[in-house]
Amino acid sequence: MLKEIFNKIFIPLIIFLLICNTLYSQELGIDTYSKYLTFSPQEKEVYTIYPANWINFVGNGFPKDSDSTYTFLKWVQADYASSEVLVKYRPITKDKKLMFASEWINYKGASPISRFGFWGKLETDRSVLNYSRVNFHPNIQVLTNYAEYDLTTHNLSFGHNYGNDHLNLFGSLKVIDVNKKNIDSTLIGHHFYTISKFGNSLSLGHLKFNVLGENVDYWYNNEYEYLWNIKYGFTIDFKRIMTNVHANYYSNNKIYTQMNVAFKSRPIKINLFYQTKKTPFELNKYFSDISFVDKMIGGKADLNISNRVFDIKYTGSIYSQLNNSNSIFYQNDSLILTKEKKGLYSNGKLFASINFNYFKIFSQLNYNYASNFNYNFFHPDLLNLHSGMISKFKLFDGNLLVDSKVEGMYQYHKNLNEVKFNSALLRYIPIYQSPDLYTGDWTINASISGTIQTFTLELQMRNILNSYIYSAQNVYPNQRFTQVTVYWSWMK
Repeated sequence: MLKEIFNKIFIPLIIFLLICNTLYSQELGIDTYSKYLTFSPQEKEVYTIYPANWINFVGNGFPKDSDSTYTFLKWVQADYASSEVLVKYRPITKDKKLMFASEWINYKGASPISRFGFWGKLETDRSVLNYSRVNFHPNIQVLTNYAEYDLTTHNLSFGHNYGNDHLNLFGSLKVIDVNKKNIDSTLIGHHFYTISKFGNSLSLGHLKFNVLGENVDYWYNNEYEYLWNIKYGFTIDFKRIMTNVHANYYSNNKIYTQMNVAFKSRPIKINLFYQTKKTPFELNKYFSDISFVDKMIGGKADLNISNRVFDIKYTGSIYSQLNNSNSIFYQNDSLILTKEKKGLYSNGKLFASINFNYFKIFSQLNYNYASNFNYNFFHPDLLNLHSGMISKFKLFDGNLLVDSKVEGMYQYHKNLNEVKFNSALLRYIPIYQSPDLYTGDWTINASISGTIQTFTLELQMRNILNSYIYSAQNVYPNQRFTQVTVYWSWMK
């Protein structure tokens, strides 16, 4: 009976959706594709100003508990010919594992995006080899300017264990090639990077020695720079206390240190740290005097309490930054970018949920605070409150699983009259250093899905209140929209 329903209803529906280029809906929202366009300073790739999710493959994980062939298909369709396809394939042989994945994304809205990625993995009992290639073409439009990028990256990594994992050798190579331009001609140029890493770790009981070498070659138009460093140190890991001491030796004959002590005791972990870190040299292309070193001292805390009824999780950090350079000002079209000597920074996430038989109520609070307009850490967000309810129940003797979700997010952020997003620098920049003025906005989303065996069809309605979402202002429109998602996986 179910097989007949599937053949007569769901397969024709899939074919119909694949043929349709658009849906009768409104605009795509920022939350759907935030994993491809993330402008948070904390998520930038080292030595580049591009977000890590631009140049790394997204979603390359597979079920670890499966020893059979696994195939997964995800298809998303929304308006303006916006679509996303993710395909994964994992064939299994006797003595090795092969894994493949590909993804396509295409969005023709306010700021067009296209992306293609391929990822492959070969794994044996002692060795692993990964390769991925990502092509990304965003055209980020804002009210006053836009920046167009054409980016290709190759990622290659390997690892091999000797002697029951006591000695591990590893290496990686990343090649990034990007052309970009924007209308005011300030950052037109061709960037080319090669980033290579190699190293080993040796474990002797509770003591672990690490050596990591890293080299970066960077071309900007006809200019060339390079930077290499060797990181060496040791880690002592007991049941409740872990000590980590490392030093970085750079090609400019400078040594920067990193030390931390972690105390672990269920359900809490506390990590105290001190480090000095060199600023990525690409920023020299935008500022004349920026070869400073960041010195940070602070701590992190993790808390995790769970049982059958409730879950409570917290992770957060607070640290002070002491820089050995003077303040730096970048002024262009009334934009002022400063680098302060001192600053206190804190960010964290608190999650809580209550579990019932058929539904769960959850709430998550994110906070981000910076005591000055340091360009490394500035972001308009102060608080994000994300709450909602998830329900699950079965119909037709358990053959149909129905999931539904209603969620809301309140974003409390700096008044947008005081900040501006620069599409070339890929960051928010404060315009006025006036007293902090904040405002907030709500976003309400809802979704419902049905699953039969390994097939899922999901319908989502986002931004139901048709409210203004500040985080979408520079990339996506701020209107209500619907979205259809198809998941299909099978094993043998």
